[in-house]
Amino acid sequence: MPVTPERAKISRRRRTDQLLNSLAKLIGCSALVTIVAAVFYVAAERLMRPGSSELAYLQDYGEDVDRSTWSGNKESLPALMSRDVAPAPEVFTKTGERVGAETSPGGVPLATPLVSGITNLEEKRPLIEAAVRKFFEAETVSGKLPYVRDANRVRALMVDFYTRNPMPKFKWQELGWTRTVDEKGYRLGYVQASFQDGERASLIVEETENGGVLVDWESYVRYGELDWREFLKVKPVQPTLFRVIATKAEAMETGDVDAGVDMIEIKHPAAEGKVYATLDREDPRNAGLIEQLKMGKWKDVPLTLRLCYPGTGGDGKAVRIAGVEGKGWLILQNKRS
Repeated sequence: MPVTPERAKISRRRRTDQLLNSLAKLIGCSALVTIVAAVFYVAAERLMRPGSSELAYLQDYGEDVDRSTWSGNKESLPALMSRDVAPAPEVFTKTGERVGAETSPGGVPLATPLVSGITNLEEKRPLIEAAVRKFFEAETVSGKLPYVRDANRVRALMVDFYTRNPMPKFKWQELGWTRTVDEKGYRLGYVQASFQDGERASLIVEETENGGVLVDWESYVRYGELDWREFLKVKPVQPTLFRVIATKAEAMETGDVDAGVDMIEIKHPAAEGKVYATLDREDPRNAGLIEQLKMGKWKDVPLTLRLCYPGTGGDGKAVRIAGVEGKGWLILQNKRS
C-alpha cells in the first residue's frame, strides 16, 4: 500500500517526538547525576574540613607577635610562651671562626633557615599516618611513648592521667585532613584521625629533626593536673594547671568591675561548672594572655592556665589566674627544632 504524503508526515513527526523525548530523558538523567555528584562533593568537602571548634587550636597562630610570657613555674619545665628565644652564646676559635657554624664549600658561613610548620605536608602523609596510627593503636603508656612529643616529661603526666581515666581503645580507619601550623622554629601540623567505631580526633603533631613524627599528647587529651570537678569542690589555693575555654563575661553576669579590668568566664571543655577571674588590662604581666584572647575574639578561646582560689570565703566562683603555660592548649618547649 503506497504511503501518502500525510502519513509520511505523521510518521516523521512521531520519530521526531520520540527522539526529543529520549534526549530530554538523557538530559534529565545527566542533570540528576550532576546534582548528586555535587551534593556528595560538598558533603565530603565539609566532612574533611576542620570545623570551627577544631580550628580553635589554630586561632593563636598566624601573626608574628610576642603573645605571652612564661609563668616562671620551673616544675612544669620552661613552657615557652614568647616567640623570641635568647640565642646561645657564640663561641669562636683563635682564628676567628665560629664553633659549629655551617659553611659553604668556599668557607663562607651559611645562615640557618628558621623552620615554620611542616613543609611538603601531603608528601609526608604516609609517615604521619603511620605514626598517628601506632599512637592510637598502642594500649599502654609505654606503647604510646615512642610516638609522643616531649616523652621524658610527659611520661609521668600520662601515668597520672590514665590512673584517673581509662585508656580508650581505637580501631583505626584513616588519616583525614592535614594542616600546617605556622609557628616559627617548630615543625608543627594539625591533623584529623578517623576510626571505625568512634568520633574523629583532631591533634597536633610535630616533625622531628630526623624526620620522625610525634603526637602532642597533652593538648590531645586536654591534660590538667586535677579533675575539674575536684577543683571546683576542693578549691585549692595552690596554682593548678588546666586546659580551659575562656570567654569575656557579660556585665550582667559579673556585676560592676573596675575600669580597665575585664571579667573572664572560665570553663572546662568536657566538664560542667564555670568560674570567673579578673584580668587587669593595665598589668604588663597580662599582655600575652590578653593577646591570645584578642586573637580568639574573646569568645571560647582555648588556654592553658594555672588557676587557684584566692582563699577561704567567697561564693566559690572567683579564681585567680596564677600563670599562662601555653599557646592555646599547646606548650612549646624552650628549644628550637
